[in-house]
Amino acid sequence: MESKPVNDRICYIRLRTRCDNLSILNVYSPEDSKETEKDEFYERLTQIYESLPQYDVKIMLGDLNAQIGREEINEATIGKHSLHQ
Repeated sequence: MESKPVNDRICYIRLRTRCDNLSILNVYSPEDSKETEKDEFYERLTQIYESLPQYDVKIMLGDLNAQIGREEINEATIGKHSLHQ
């Protein structure tokens, strides 16, 4: 139905399926950047996400540079060997 490269870090595609419409966002967040750059990225990502039709099934894929700590709640997912405190 539609595809759009928003910038060098965000793009999306909308697909029509048998049951529903599907919106897939592909993102790559800035790593080791200034806080203002990260804030601008996430503000733009929020704008794009909210601009997609509400009735679409939305899937976000990519590298959001998440860090998981050694909290007990994460142990089932990553074990005791996280690189982060």
